[in-house]
Amino acid sequence: MHRLGDPMPEPAAPDAERVDATAAGADRGEGGLAAIESGFAGTPWIAAYVGDAADPGSRIAPVKVMHAVVPVDAGSRGLAAAKLSGRSGDALWNRFNWKSAVETGMEAAGVPFSGDVAFARVRQMIPVNHMVAPADQALACQSCHASDGLLASLPSGFVPRRDGFALLDWAGLAILPATLAASRLHAMARIGFGTFYRGSRHG
Repeated sequence: MHRLGDPMPEPAAPDAERVDATAAGADRGEGGLAAIESGFAGTPWIAAYVGDAADPGSRIAPVKVMHAVVPVDAGSRGLAAAKLSGRSGDALWNRFNWKSAVETGMEAAGVPFSGDVAFARVRQMIPVNHMVAPADQALACQSCHASDGLLASLPSGFVPRRDGFALLDWAGLAILPATLAASRLHAMARIGFGTFYRGSRHG
């Protein structure tokens, strides 16, 4: 994970131009999401989840992947903080002056700033707990729990309905009718014996 001031591993300015062109192509329907993913291929993750299916401490967590162009310090290429809102003129949304907004943000964060702003492509994973999709786009159980579901390529681990053992599945199917038959027989026996003993006491 990258933090404020951490240097980015690639030059910033040319990448921003490339992303603008990629985004414009996506807006025109030229590839859509595939075009965005291609334009951001190889860019650093500033926030990402880690884990392994074989690790008993790992858990599956739904996330959104955000592709963005963020401000960085042109001198150190470190991630920059920007003041976005407020009543003062140095807020980005007031005068749209990146240099002033970043200078104020870096000063507030106590991080050195070279005085020049550049931009870099980044990717980050965001937990799905804000700005979730509409209900009609929500995933169903079978979206993941199926042989061709979203977790089909998840290595190792055990996903119900995706993974299974044929012999165990057949054994379960065989036990089910036997259990139902035994339950029915038991109920009939209780009713029969109850009727018999009730008649014996009053005969």
